[in-house]
Amino acid sequence: MKNSLIKIITVVIILSVGCEKKNNAPERPDTPDGPSYGFINSPYSFSSSAIDLEEDSVLIRFTWGDHDTSNWSEVIPSGVSVKVNHTWTQPLHTCL
Repeated sequence: MKNSLIKIITVVIILSVGCEKKNNAPERPDTPDGPSYGFINSPYSFSSSAIDLEEDSVLIRFTWGDHDTSNWSEVIPSGVSVKVNHTWTQPLHTCL
């Protein structure tokens, strides 16, 4: 009896693992909302969101263009906006 119980449990585990749905990546996050220019050493606020078609929670991270990247956001529901501040210490582009 003990051996047949172990076999039944093993079969159930194998079947449940084999039936998992494939998880797809979320859509590309929206272009951040915030200023497109400003002054160095001044903080600026940006926000963005990402949609996951399977409605899974997402994390968002910002790349600032100055070799700096924000930390990952907290886990948030699909479509919810994240707000992050950043201060540039050097100009990104030189005016001629």
